[in-house]
Amino acid sequence: MFTGSLFESIGIKAIIIVFFMAFSFIGTTVQAQQLGNSTYRYVGFEANFGFKTTKLTSDVVEIHNMNVVEEGMSLGFVIGNQVVKTRVQAAGFYYSNSSLKHPVNMVESALIVNIYPLKFINKSKQALNPYVTGGLDYSTMKFFGYYNVPDAKVNYSSSTAPYIGKIVSTRGTVGGGIEWRLPQMHDFVHLFAEARYSFGVSRDADEFFRNTTIANATSVNIGISFGFLR
Repeated sequence: MFTGSLFESIGIKAIIIVFFMAFSFIGTTVQAQQLGNSTYRYVGFEANFGFKTTKLTSDVVEIHNMNVVEEGMSLGFVIGNQVVKTRVQAAGFYYSNSSLKHPVNMVESALIVNIYPLKFINKSKQALNPYVTGGLDYSTMKFFGYYNVPDAKVNYSSSTAPYIGKIVSTRGTVGGGIEWRLPQMHDFVHLFAEARYSFGVSRDADEFFRNTTIANATSVNIGISFGFLR
């Protein structure tokens, strides 16, 4: 169950970040209109593949100081213009590296805003466009293994480790990347590569992982967005 202190944390920290994103979006959109860059809009879909790394600190000896490396992909929607693009990553699925002794998987959703600073000074449709990005992500980290029960009660007959519990986190995320915009007439195709840094805003955990914390995370993604011009 979420505690009152958790709601207070979300109410203060997350709302500040969301307001910052909203004002940034409004400001850059107005400037884009002044520059003539918003004569058309991108509306479409996004798919990306990426790696995430973080570290666990816990009173559970088996996972204390464990470095977690996960790989996977996410799918979502995009809308924006040449200066600002809003990305809604509706569903992301990430699985721990096979070298990790105790499996950890994650399901993630995110709201991210890209801003393309060169578009404020250059109206041309150049192919390569660097960008800065920021937003919020909401993730559920799921733990699997046998370390929560005594050895005498472990059933090793199953080919997969049993589910133990989860940690739910809300994080802020910032980063940057570069986007390659392929020339199109009535639609768009954008390839991109980016790196992001995510920091904790709030968390909630099952009782077994109550004293387990997740360090700030880094991620590297490559992907494609595509759709229609309006």
